[in-house]
Amino acid sequence: MKMGTKGDTSGRKKKAKGEKHSKEFVETVLNSMDDAISIIDVRDFKIVGTNRVFNDLYDLNGDEVIGKYCYEVTHQRKEPCAPPDDLCPLTETLKTGKFAVFDHIHTRHDGKKEFVEVSTSPILDDAGKVIQVVHVARNITNRKQSEQQIKNIIDAAPDVIHVISPEMKIITRNAASKKLFPHIKEGDYCHEALHKREMVCAHCGVTKVFKNAEKQEHESSIKLPNGKKITVYSTSSPIFDEMGNVVAAVEILRDITGRKKAEQQLKDIINAAPDVIHVISPDMKLITRNDASKKLFPNIKEGDFCHTALHKRDEVCTHCRVTEVFKDGRKHEHESTITLPNGSTITVYSTSSPIFDESGNVISAVEILHDITKRKKAEEVIWKYTKDLENANKLKDLFTDIMRHDLLNHLGIIRNLAELVLEDNKLDDSEDIQMIMSSARKLEEIVDAASTYAKLESAEHIEWKEMDLNTIIKDAEESLQPYFEEKHITLKHIPKGRYAVNTISMAEEVFVNLLSNAIKYSDESTSVTVDIEDANENWRVTVADQGTGVPDEYKEKIFNRLTRRKKDGVKGSGIGLAIVKRLADLHGGSAGVLDNPKGGSIFYFEIPKKEK
Repeated sequence: MKMGTKGDTSGRKKKAKGEKHSKEFVETVLNSMDDAISIIDVRDFKIVGTNRVFNDLYDLNGDEVIGKYCYEVTHQRKEPCAPPDDLCPLTETLKTGKFAVFDHIHTRHDGKKEFVEVSTSPILDDAGKVIQVVHVARNITNRKQSEQQIKNIIDAAPDVIHVISPEMKIITRNAASKKLFPHIKEGDYCHEALHKREMVCAHCGVTKVFKNAEKQEHESSIKLPNGKKITVYSTSSPIFDEMGNVVAAVEILRDITGRKKAEQQLKDIINAAPDVIHVISPDMKLITRNDASKKLFPNIKEGDFCHTALHKRDEVCTHCRVTEVFKDGRKHEHESTITLPNGSTITVYSTSSPIFDESGNVISAVEILHDITKRKKAEEVIWKYTKDLENANKLKDLFTDIMRHDLLNHLGIIRNLAELVLEDNKLDDSEDIQMIMSSARKLEEIVDAASTYAKLESAEHIEWKEMDLNTIIKDAEESLQPYFEEKHITLKHIPKGRYAVNTISMAEEVFVNLLSNAIKYSDESTSVTVDIEDANENWRVTVADQGTGVPDEYKEKIFNRLTRRKKDGVKGSGIGLAIVKRLADLHGGSAGVLDNPKGGSIFYFEIPKKEK
C-alpha cells in the first residue's frame, strides 16, 4: 500500500473543513428562511435534509425526520402523490429536470390541513442527472381562503364574469357563466366560445383594454346555446401585475335584454303619444324626440338647439322653462306660441320636467308640448258666450223687475177702478166688471208666481233661518181662507205643536201653491186635509183633496214648469207646482203626488228636520 504524503493529508483536512463550513453555511441560510424546506432524494422519496421551519411544522427534530418518506411526513399517508389528480412538483421536476411549482394541500402533525405553494428545484450529479430536489413549501392558506371568498362573491354575482388572457383565452369564469354558457370551458378563445367567430370581434372591448389599459364599455348581442339572442352590456377592466403591466382582463356581461325591451316599449309609448316630446340637454340641444315631433317639425333634427329649431332664435327664449328646470330641478309649465314650417301658428301648453342621474343631478329635461290651439279658440267662444249670457241674464232680471213692478202697478189700477165701478149701484153690467176684477186678480197671481219662480231659479243670496213648519202652513192657510169659503171647501188642519226646520222666507210659497192647487181642482162643498208626518230625518207635509185625482202619466210631469192637467173651468200657467219642486230641491227634500184612497190626490212636501 502506498502511503500519502504529509501534504496530501493536510489538503484533505482543509477540504473537509471547507465542506463543513459550507454545510453549516447552507444550514444557516435554510434555517433563516420562513418557508418549510426539505431536501428529498428522488430515487426513494426519502428526506435527507430539512430546515427549522419544516421541523417545527411537523413537530420533528432533524434526526427524527431524516430518512422518512416525504409523503409520510407532509401527507401522513403510505403512498406517493398520484398525478394528475394530486399534482406533485417533485415528479414534474424528475420528469423534466426543471423547476416546478404547484398548489398543494399538506397535513400538519396535528392533523390540520393547509394550502401550500410547493416548488421543487433539481440537484444534479456530475452526469447531469437529477438525484435530489430542494422542496420548498410556502403556506398560502390565507391567500387561498381570500381567493375562495372572492370566488364565492364572484359566483354569487348575477352577471357573467370572465377573466381573459392577452391571447383572448378564458382563464376562469364564474357560476353565472357556467349556467348561461354550459358548452364553453376555460382555455377556449372568448370570440369562438361566445360569438362563434374565428377572429377577434371588431367591437371587442377586451382588446382595447390590453391596448389602452383602460376600462371599456359597450353593448352587443350574444346567441345562447338554445338559439335565443340576448343583449348584454359589457364592461372590460384591466388586471395589472406588480410592474404595472396588463396581464389579464375582467369582462363582466350584464343581460340587459329586459331593459332594452322596456326601453323599446317606452319608446313605442312615447311615439304613440299625440303630444310633441323632446329630451333636451343642459346646453339646450335636442337629444331625442318622438314621432309627433318629427311629424309636426320635419325640418329639425337631433342635435339642434331647441330655441333655434322651434322658435328661430339665436338665444335661449326669455320665457323658457327648460332653463328653470336645470336651475331648480323642478317641473315647470307655461303657454307659448310656435310658428310651424307652413307659416301657421299654434298655441302649446309646455310641461318641462327634470331627469336625474344616480347622484340626483339634473342631466337632461323632458319637454312635452300639448297643442291647445283649439282649446284656446273654444275658450274664446265660451268667454263670448258667457258675456252674452250675462247680458241675457241682465235683460231677464230687467224684464222680471218690469213685470213685477210696472205691470203689477197697472193691474192694480185696473182692479181698483173695477172696484169703484162696482160700488156704483147705478150700473147694470156688474157681472162684466166682476169678470174684469177676476181676470186682473188671476193676472196678478201669474205675474207674482213668475217673479217668485225667477228668484228661485237664480237662488242667489238666500238666507236660511230656523222656523216652525206648522206656523208657516197656518199663515198660508189664513191667506187663502177667503177662497176656501168662496167654494165652501172645509179646511182640516191636523198638526199640533212645533215642527222645527231650517228654511228660507219664501217657504210659505210651497203651501200657498199646494193649497191653491187643491182649491182649484176640488169641487165645491168638499174638504182639504193638511197633516205633518214624521219621515225619519224629514217632516212630510201632506195636502189631501177630494178632486178628480192625477193620472199616473202626469204625476211627474205636473211639477215641471208649464205642464199641468186639464180641468174644465180652471185656467192657469202651471208655475205653482214648479215653485214647489224648486223649493224642495233647495231644501234637499222632495215633492210628489199620490192617489187619495178616499178619492182625489195627496200632494206631499218633505223638508229636513232642524238638527238638535
